[in-house]
Amino acid sequence: MAITNTHPQKDWLQRSARLMRAALIPLCLLASPALAQDAAPGGPRADTSLIEACLENVSIAAEDGAPFPPSNCIGLAAKACMEQPDGSSTAGMVSCSTQELEYWDKVLNTAYQELVIQSKAVDANAAEGQPKQADRLRDMQRKWIAFRDASCAWEIGQFPGGSIQGPVSAQCDLRLTAAQALRLQDLRTPER
Repeated sequence: MAITNTHPQKDWLQRSARLMRAALIPLCLLASPALAQDAAPGGPRADTSLIEACLENVSIAAEDGAPFPPSNCIGLAAKACMEQPDGSSTAGMVSCSTQELEYWDKVLNTAYQELVIQSKAVDANAAEGQPKQADRLRDMQRKWIAFRDASCAWEIGQFPGGSIQGPVSAQCDLRLTAAQALRLQDLRTPER
């Protein structure tokens, strides 16, 4: 026998409260530079807790059926960092983007290592002569790195000889690494 909610107003209030919390977390975190990543002394700091709060909002929105893709979280810490004193200088923009890139690189490497373990488990149960998933994964990631490097070289080339090349390069690496990190996370098999 299914139990139905006899209090639709209470259900609506709970869902509204969750959505309000999801909307307010990033706003509150924007004012918390003390939680920032390591940066040059006295330089701008990227607060990667903004990304973590955003990704939590993605989960909350998904539970409520609201579309809020995790790609919306890419660049949040770098953008807030660039709004700090010295964050809009060429060196500041590179520093801010690089700090967030370090966060996404850790996410990417963690997801990749989890996929290696899963791929090796698949390989252990594969029929004789089947291509190894772990080898395919390694090949895919190596080709992605080449793609990222070529893509960013092309973007940098749009600004020959300009000081903007540093920020363009850092932003490109950040954007493509974060997207790949999210993609690798999506490829993981959920634990059963």
